[in-house]
Amino acid sequence: MTPETTPTNLETATRRPPTSNAAEVVRGIRAQLSMTQEELAHELGATVSTVSRWENGHARPSALAWKALRELLARAGGPANPEER
Repeated sequence: MTPETTPTNLETATRRPPTSNAAEVVRGIRAQLSMTQEELAHELGATVSTVSRWENGHARPSALAWKALRELLARAGGPANPEER
């Protein structure tokens, strides 16, 4: 792996929180929006099991999913950047 493709540089480039923090951020956004996993999944065009895997740390949202989360949070009046919650 080259320095340009290290996980840290990729995370920075796509504005995603570090892996260890991603589950907490997704769970926190959902709580802030007062949504169930099912409601959040519907809003994002994802499955409930995908949202559950994100929140349990078994998977992490893609760059596209992070963008959708930021947009959903901004529409709801929260910070546009999930790391700012």
